[in-house]
Amino acid sequence: MRSKMLLSMGMAAGLALATVIPVPSPERHLGNYGVKERTVAPTVISGLASHTPTLREMAFRRITELVPFIRNASADHNIPENVLAAVLYEEIVHRKPMDLRTFGVAQLGVKELEIYGFQPDPNLLESDELSVWLLGAKLRRLQDKSGSLRNAIILHNGYYDFHKSVAKTAKDLRIISILNTRNVYDSLDT
Repeated sequence: MRSKMLLSMGMAAGLALATVIPVPSPERHLGNYGVKERTVAPTVISGLASHTPTLREMAFRRITELVPFIRNASADHNIPENVLAAVLYEEIVHRKPMDLRTFGVAQLGVKELEIYGFQPDPNLLESDELSVWLLGAKLRRLQDKSGSLRNAIILHNGYYDFHKSVAKTAKDLRIISILNTRNVYDSLDT
């Protein structure tokens, strides 16, 4: 009994540490913009969510529904379609059900509405068309500010490791076939 209790206490301590120990990133060039390193626990959970077949299928179906809006946002903001689709995929798969600060399919805050002249009403972000358009606008604004689409993707999410997931997803054959395009954006790796 005592050994089980010690084992469970050790596991609890390990889990507690995993929530505060950052996963080191060789990149620190965007720290002055508030970009953070993710801790161990969210990194592991994120990796598991990305490989859950049910979540993947749901996300791919959702991306299929969003293709017309992705095409429009891509054309309006000069962001590759597969990059927009990949960011949306990651946002769909990793959506936090109880997050009261981000809304809509692109998981944007009301600040994005204000930046582009809309009323700060979170219900507006529930419009898929507007949410995807604003994601494209945000990525364009952040790319212009930071100098690269890679940095824009990191700034959108706030974590250094986000661009790696987006780069991988942008090249996923399922995303490419959904978009029916050859617009693979390879420079996200650099």
